Amino acid sequence: MLVKKIEARKILCSNKKETIEVKVNGIRASCPAGTSTGRNETPSFHKLGIEYSIKLVEVLAKELKFSINCFEDLEKVESTIREIFKFKDAREIGANALVALEIAILRGIAKEQGKELWQVINPEARMIPRILGNCIGGGVHANKNSPEFQEFLFSPKTSSFREAKEMNLKAYKLAEEILKEKDKGFRKEKDMENAWICYLSNEQVLEIMKEIREKLVDIEIGLDVASSSFLKGQLYSYKSGSKKNDEQIKYLSDLIQKFGLFYVEDGLHEEDFNNFTILRKIARNCLICGDDLTCTNLSRVKKAIEKGSINSLIVKANQNGSILELKKTCDMARSRGLKIIVSHRSGETNDNWLADLAFAFEADFMKAGIIGREREVKLNRMIEIEDRL
Repeated sequence: MLVKKIEARKILCSNKKETIEVKVNGIRASCPAGTSTGRNETPSFHKLGIEYSIKLVEVLAKELKFSINCFEDLEKVESTIREIFKFKDAREIGANALVALEIAILRGIAKEQGKELWQVINPEARMIPRILGNCIGGGVHANKNSPEFQEFLFSPKTSSFREAKEMNLKAYKLAEEILKEKDKGFRKEKDMENAWICYLSNEQVLEIMKEIREKLVDIEIGLDVASSSFLKGQLYSYKSGSKKNDEQIKYLSDLIQKFGLFYVEDGLHEEDFNNFTILRKIARNCLICGDDLTCTNLSRVKKAIEKGSINSLIVKANQNGSILELKKTCDMARSRGLKIIVSHRSGETNDNWLADLAFAFEADFMKAGIIGREREVKLNRMIEIEDRL
């Protein structure tokens, strides 16, 4: 494929944050924007701002004069960005800009070759991931009177992705019914990912999740603690009081045992590799996952693996910025036995490439919410992929 024209523009995500949409030869791609962001993420835009990122992307149209025919040719794109803009790293153009550009290019290749997007990345992919969906929300995605934990998640154990989507929707509706009964403050409010906002404690929400699991049977419960968001100094600040590191580890391990949790994400703060390791050793039958800890950053993922801090990994495209390095990160994590969770962001667009990446990267899970237009386009795209296999 020869790049003939590149256009870029500013758009708003579902959380009203600005992001970039790129068109390459008329083929679109856009990138989401997060709310709960780790300090080690690649900046979303150039240091001079989103408008400058857009300008740099459009300049590339005159510089990409070579043929781009496969996934590996993205290296030529990134090399050109480094060369013409005198960058040490192509991601200096901005993670959101680079992701949107590279996805648009890959879609252009797919169209020219009569392939699906995932086939350009990994034509050998065959594994449909499990759903990980946010049912009840708290933390910075909700409000100060909500639970401290950011996401209370369900993951159905079904034979198909379509069935899993339907089961999560049943769980979501059951949660609404139970919250009406047990939460006097419940007003059918939804957070940034369309999860229910409630006014209960973490334990009370988990009791509701457990009740739903008993009714649906083939469904598991997980948490995104997002602990860095309520760390005050060296203490985890809960409404019921503060916890030291050892108390936080015991609290989480007790919750894992009591509620049979299969997944806990960011249970400790984003620089605490050592205490992640302690929690992982204690909670042997639970997936201890890094998100803010690792930020889809290859060097941080390597450090987490070397220290034994995690046995599962969140992968977010614009935490890193380079789709090339994203694949390297997934390949390395898989080779070391980690479970891979390809994830959406709180601020999403109506683009659906997340599903193609999750499938192509052979992810174990795709974390993409339960309802809402921006979430459902991704879930429905995975169903399309499943149906065509």
